[in-house]
Amino acid sequence: MMVKNDMISTKKKQDDKNQEFEKKINTLSEQMIKLKQYTSDQIINDVFAHLLQPFVDRVKVEFDKKNEAKKDFKYDFTTCYNSGVLRKIKANTFTNQETRKIKANTFSNQETTSMKNDIIMEFVEESQIERSDFIDLLLNKTFRNYKCHAILNHFIDDIINKQQDENNIEFLESKHYAQIMIDNEAKGNLTKLIYLNTKLKKKEQFTEMDSTIVMGKIASGCCRVGDECVLMPNRTHAEITNIYYENDEVESCVYEANVRLKLKNVAEKVISPGFILCNAKEQPCRVGRIFKSEVMIIKSQWKIYPGYLAVLHIHAAVVEVRLKELIALIDRKTREEILEGPKYIKQDQVAIAIFELSQSGQTICMELFDHFPRVSRFALCDEGQTVAVGKVLNIIK
Repeated sequence: MMVKNDMISTKKKQDDKNQEFEKKINTLSEQMIKLKQYTSDQIINDVFAHLLQPFVDRVKVEFDKKNEAKKDFKYDFTTCYNSGVLRKIKANTFTNQETRKIKANTFSNQETTSMKNDIIMEFVEESQIERSDFIDLLLNKTFRNYKCHAILNHFIDDIINKQQDENNIEFLESKHYAQIMIDNEAKGNLTKLIYLNTKLKKKEQFTEMDSTIVMGKIASGCCRVGDECVLMPNRTHAEITNIYYENDEVESCVYEANVRLKLKNVAEKVISPGFILCNAKEQPCRVGRIFKSEVMIIKSQWKIYPGYLAVLHIHAAVVEVRLKELIALIDRKTREEILEGPKYIKQDQVAIAIFELSQSGQTICMELFDHFPRVSRFALCDEGQTVAVGKVLNIIK
């Protein structure tokens, strides 16, 4: 009888422990859910803060314009733009009686309220978000997180360049390694704001066409303020309006100088590393996608056959190329042909070969070695290692 009671007592203790353990598990699960929701809310708040910043910037610009026109007093932005003002705009409760002086030389009046409401309506129309919902988003806006700023800027740039689809939730989850828990209404507003920011970024790129700054090294000759140039390989015409050398703005610079040039009539997005700025009055540099070269394999444990893919580094351009054809092997000392049409090339061998850019339709700037060695020499890299070096002999296409 005593043994049975002991067994019952032991079972009860075990049951109590199991129940206590289940409670702890449930509590932990609830805490995990709350933590996931908190993390998701923080991410979404940061995203909305960034996506709504263009509105705040636009309001600040309009305030600056009005203050420039005022002589006797100035508008104070923090007084005229705050949560209380936004709530009154949302409720349409501003009246002319509220046109009053708040502090010395500072006013909040019907003029600034009307201006803010006009900008709100402009953004509402552009984003297709309901007016009350848009104001609620502004009321809940937090300070901008600049890490989120960089991530979203790249995402929007990729959408513009058609390198990214518009599945913003998947994108945010992949970048933050967290599950985004958001309702359909907030998700819809997020999508609309990303679309709005994409439109604004496109407009910004268009309006900034007159103020693109590029950096590079003068490969030959000189450049002067006012020079008419052609940007190769896309043949875009531009004018040099400013030249910056080291920490000074100068009128001209010569061969070998590392400079920053401010260009007129060219958008930043049409310029890529490896583009070459040429004098419009002279013959521009050559461009091509298929070229004949002399190449020497300096480090490869494998035999290299036609079809081999590598990364081509030529002057400042970096592109993927494919070995199209091996024409001949060359003796390193005598430079004479020793084998025609080899099947492969290996380490320490020199060959005449034809390479082709792997991306269809792409062209890059290059020159013949006999004409301009600096823009002819190249290196081939594979998995971060330099596999071969060479020079362009002829541009086939």
